[in-house]
Amino acid sequence: MICAVAKGDRMEIDMRLGIGSGAYYNVYDYAEGFGRMRRHGYDCVDYNDLTDMNSELYRLSDVSFREFFEDVASRAREQGVEIWQMHGLWPTVNNDRTEADRERTLGYFIRELEAAHYLGCRYFVFHPFMPFGHDVEGDYDFTFLVNLELIEALLPHAERWDVTLCIENMPFRQNPISRVSEIRRLVRTVDHPLVRVCLDVGHANIVSGDVAADVRLLGEDLAVLHLHDNPGWCDAHALPYCGTVGWEELLAALRDIGFDGCFNLETMIPDAMPEPYREQMRVSLAKLAREMADKIERGDGK
Repeated sequence: MICAVAKGDRMEIDMRLGIGSGAYYNVYDYAEGFGRMRRHGYDCVDYNDLTDMNSELYRLSDVSFREFFEDVASRAREQGVEIWQMHGLWPTVNNDRTEADRERTLGYFIRELEAAHYLGCRYFVFHPFMPFGHDVEGDYDFTFLVNLELIEALLPHAERWDVTLCIENMPFRQNPISRVSEIRRLVRTVDHPLVRVCLDVGHANIVSGDVAADVRLLGEDLAVLHLHDNPGWCDAHALPYCGTVGWEELLAALRDIGFDGCFNLETMIPDAMPEPYREQMRVSLAKLAREMADKIERGDGK
C-alpha cells in the first residue's frame, strides 16, 4: 500500500483505477486492449496471462520470456497504463495435494515472479495451497505450515526481483485458510515488508459477510484489491452493486485505513453482451469505479 499523506486534519489519498486484463483483450492484443483501458479511464491493469499452467508463455526460452514481457511492459507504458499487479497460477487445487505437486506449482510461481519483474509489476497475487481440497477443513495446522513454507520459499525470489507477495483470501467457508484473519496470521508470522495481503472482496463476502470489518482487520497489511460482487453464497464475480457486498461501508473502511493504492476490479462485461451495448457498459463500469474511488479520496460519502 502506498501510504496516504495527512494534510492538517485531512488525509490526502490518490486512488488509482485498475481492472483485470481479461476484461479488455484476448490473445495478447496488448496495444488495443491497453489503449481502450486508458481511454475508459483506467490507470492500471491486473495482468492475468500467466494463470494457466498450459500457457505457451511458460514454454518460452529464458531470452524469449524476458523479451516477451519487456515488450508487454513497453506497450502498456505507450498507452499510459501501469501493470500494477498480476495474478498467479490458478487453479492450484489438484496441483498442491502432494509435496511433488506443491514443488511443481512453486516453480510456476517463481517463473511468474520473474515475469512480474520484467513487466515492472509491483505486486504478485497468489492463492494459498489447499492440500486437502477446496471447501474442506482438513488438518489446518498442516495447511498453515505448508503455506508458511510456500511464502518462505518465494521470498528470496521476491527480494531478487523486488516484487511484493500478496496472498489472497479464498471463498470456501469450510476451509479455515479462507478466512481473512488466517491470511493475516500467515503474513504476520512471516513478518516481512514484501509479504502482504490481496483482499478479494467477493471471497470475503461469502466467508465473513462483512467486508468492511475485514478491511479494518487487515489495515496496513492490505496491499491490493480484487473488487467484485456476489449474492453471498457463490463466487459470481458480478459487477458492483449487483450482489450483497456492502459497498458504501467498504469504501468508508478503505478510507479509514488510509488505503492509497489501486481500486482494482476483478469483473467484466460478459462476452455474450452484444455490441455496441457491451462497449457502452464497459464505459459505464469504468465511470462507476472512478466515482467509487473518488468517494474514498474525498471521504465525504457523497
